[in-house]
Amino acid sequence: MDMFYHCGCLRFGAKAGEHKHCPNCAGNNGKDKQVFPHSYIPVGDRYEPNREHWIATNGYSVKQGIQPNERLDALKRSTLIEILNWEDCCPNYEALMKLGPPKSDERVKLIRDHLIVLIEHPQWAQGKSKRQYDLEKYDEWIEEGTFEYYWK
Repeated sequence: MDMFYHCGCLRFGAKAGEHKHCPNCAGNNGKDKQVFPHSYIPVGDRYEPNREHWIATNGYSVKQGIQPNERLDALKRSTLIEILNWEDCCPNYEALMKLGPPKSDERVKLIRDHLIVLIEHPQWAQGKSKRQYDLEKYDEWIEEGTFEYYWK
């Protein structure tokens, strides 16, 4: 495998044959724009709530020590991040595109629906009040419509 992409950028950390396009030249910065590895499939929904969900991938958790602002930031990131994977390269492209574009009603619905499943399901009752609070704050942020977020 060539150590460099066609643009001249080093294939640093890329698995052999992973991406045939340069993530850096596509705009990947790991914050508001990201190229996901081929092995990443966004899963976990009302039918498979035990599997990691898109919001968890973006840092959402109700574990002890994680502050409400950190949880809301993860939900904002889940809403705003632009996915840069390529149709002609990535086997997970279709699964990623099912998340919808950034700021779309489709993506907001996916995030809200997953939080509601976690709130309503007895298995996750321990974090119910935190998730209810997070859903309220997320809805307020969506209602504002500014989609402001400071990328850390």
